[in-house]
Order: sequence, then C-alpha cells, then structure tokens
Amino acid sequence: MAKTPKKTFAQGELDPMLMRVRIVAPQGARRRAGISFTSVPRELTFADLGDDVEAAQETLKILMADPHLSVSPVIEEGSIEPKDEEPAA
Repeated sequence: MAKTPKKTFAQGELDPMLMRVRIVAPQGARRRAGISFTSVPRELTFADLGDDVEAAQETLKILMADPHLSVSPVIEEGSIEPKDEEPAA
C-alpha cells in the first residue's frame, strides 16, 4: 500500500494564517517546546509550531498539556459563519 505524503504548509493545503493560538505564561517566563513565553500574550500560527501539520499538532499538544501555560484559539471576527437557526415550531 502506498504511503500518503505528509501535508506541509508549503503545499498550500492549509492556510496557517487561519489557525492561530494565543499563549501566555501568567506566572512568569516559561520555555516549552523550544519556544519562550512570558506574561505578555504571544500569538503563533500553526506554521510557527512546526514544519508540517503533524509536527504543529504535536507541539500544540505539548503546550496545552503544560499547566503553567494558558493556550487559547484566536478567532477573527467574521471568520466563523453563524449557523442558521431553525424556526421554533
């Protein structure tokens, strides 16, 4: 069976600008996964977290597992389409 190639950001299959996280170390300076964090929020794209999708996801898992870091998604206003509500019966 043929092995499927890894998806990379260079292939244009993902837009890393649409996937961003805000990370802060509320208790002071912290270094995790080779990246430094402070009490000043830092926004990173998936491309900042790894060379390909799998590497970025693995780095994000490491950062989210650290109890001394606060990790939250960054959602641009208007980037999520509201769902149509069904009328009440």
